[in-house]
Amino acid sequence: MAILNHQTLSQAVRNPIWKGITPIVLILLGIIFLGAGMVIGVYEVSFWRVWEIVARYLLNFGTEATKVEKIVVWELRFPCGIAAFLVGSTLAATGAVMQGLFRNPLADPGLIGVSAGASLAGCRRYCFRWNMVCRLV
Repeated sequence: MAILNHQTLSQAVRNPIWKGITPIVLILLGIIFLGAGMVIGVYEVSFWRVWEIVARYLLNFGTEATKVEKIVVWELRFPCGIAAFLVGSTLAATGAVMQGLFRNPLADPGLIGVSAGASLAGCRRYCFRWNMVCRLV
């Protein structure tokens, strides 16, 4: 049995096979977790039924969904799942960029004041009942 240390792990990551497989595995895991997130809720819909409904409306393939299933999956859970997926991937990418930019593996948003600015905006919103989104629209 081989002993794993820092050098063997770094050599394994640099292997060209992992460079091609890793994005595919991450995309598949994202799709699986997106489907799993759409299953959880008060109204029960099975994992495979969720994908049948999504395939029906995206690809016009599969069985017709009932009106309640269509509303629950397509109009409520799917947009929330896509939004969560996009926000999470954006936060991960910006965190990686920040760590690379500052060459610090422990870099966080507080390093450049992003957390303080977000806190200030949140406090201003709650204290003064000022909605920036409505003013911009």
